[in-house]
Amino acid sequence: MNQAERAARIALPIGDPHGIGPEIALKTVEAYEQHPGVALTLFGPAGPLQHTARQLGLEALLSRTAFVETPGYADSAFEPSRISADAGRACIDAASAAITATSAGHHDAVVAAPHHETAIHQAGIAFSGYPSLVARVRGVPEDSVFLMLVGGGL
Repeated sequence: MNQAERAARIALPIGDPHGIGPEIALKTVEAYEQHPGVALTLFGPAGPLQHTARQLGLEALLSRTAFVETPGYADSAFEPSRISADAGRACIDAASAAITATSAGHHDAVVAAPHHETAIHQAGIAFSGYPSLVARVRGVPEDSVFLMLVGGGL
């Protein structure tokens, strides 16, 4: 299979594990599961993703979805809707792992679920958005990385 025929390999970090990120990530996987042109891989802590899959009745979907568990998040820290340093750190860890894997050629792009900047700042992480994170992880100047927004009306 040549480059034009293979599925686009998308790394999808789940965003803030205490927020809407895990739900959006799982519903994205569900929406694209039968689409042969897209292969999604989730990145993030397992506990919040498993909890959300149970709530949505998507456990079977999660079990057949490519997943990279990012370390460092204790399931005991999981508190939906709570802004916390643990959640902020987990969000950045998942996004950084996805960026690194994509840079290594394992994926073609990163599409990140929503984050919560207050949680990230509570973790003591300098963050002004995903472009600066991509630049930092890749070791390139911040003004060489751009964010593309896609959606209804954009």
